[in-house]
Amino acid sequence: MVLIIRDSGESAKDIIKIINLQFKNLYSIKVAQKGKKFKGNKETDDVIFEGDWKDHFQRLLFIRSLLVQLSTGSFVLSGKVYKNKMIDLRITNKKLFLRAIRIINHITKKDENDIKEALLRSIYEGDVPSQNNLEDTIALSAGRENIVPMAIPSLVYPGKNIEELRLMLRNEPIVRKLVIEELSNLK
Repeated sequence: MVLIIRDSGESAKDIIKIINLQFKNLYSIKVAQKGKKFKGNKETDDVIFEGDWKDHFQRLLFIRSLLVQLSTGSFVLSGKVYKNKMIDLRITNKKLFLRAIRIINHITKKDENDIKEALLRSIYEGDVPSQNNLEDTIALSAGRENIVPMAIPSLVYPGKNIEELRLMLRNEPIVRKLVIEELSNLK
């Protein structure tokens, strides 16, 4: 990823230091004065912000906005977002458990009971106990990853067991790519 900040002065260099500390995978950051061009780039290419930073608050606001944009973009590219919903959430309380149900319902349009069963299979890794309470389930799910991304394909491909679903997600970690064709056939 290449980020170009067009600005003059020390404030741009300060921003670059902060961004480099937060994002180790940023390939390069260039600083140019206003109106200058980089080789091969038009003046307007790759500009995220253009202007002078007058005060400390404006500089911090810019940095925060930039970091939000970069992290959101990385979540989208890594497949943690599906239909404008963050699907790779960690279920640590009842509110997040209910949100996971709503997200899966929004994507699959399945019955709430089926969704709960798929979530429980994903949390308990296939072996759902006959007696389970929500608090224990949430406590267990807080330490697990890929619960919602595992539950979605389990509803789309009901004949697959947990190991087959895990293999499918390992081969294609972007859930959207994994289920889009099958979901279009279901409608």
